[in-house]
Amino acid sequence: MSGRSVIAGGLCGLAAGVVSGVVLQLLWALAPFALLLARPPGTTEGWVVHLAMTAVWGMAFGITADALHLTRRGLLIAGMLLGAAFFLAGPVLLVPAVTGLPLQSPFLLRWLKIGAVYLAFGALAGVMYTAARDRLFERRV
Repeated sequence: MSGRSVIAGGLCGLAAGVVSGVVLQLLWALAPFALLLARPPGTTEGWVVHLAMTAVWGMAFGITADALHLTRRGLLIAGMLLGAAFFLAGPVLLVPAVTGLPLQSPFLLRWLKIGAVYLAFGALAGVMYTAARDRLFERRV
């Protein structure tokens, strides 16, 4: 593990988190994360929690990707797996457990959209990690 992989992963997680956060906010799905931080939920709290979580997941992704020596294709696939894990850990397991809110299974189409956003988050983080890992710390003459 290198500090570069942690920094690159965290930055990629934040960048992908901004993109996915905008889409989640448009789907009215960002506010439940605020319940993990404070009540009543609000947009600001939702963003703080969302970006903090994406940075942490990005750092974990950077450490894992560095340890496994993944190729570009491997980073894309691993990123999508990251997105799936983030989706299962966050809105499916953690939010209902902490807040007491039900999973709201009747809204299957909504959950599919939210899951797609998380997969896109992971794919974007994986693709950006490739560029960040290779170019972020190179010396410019």
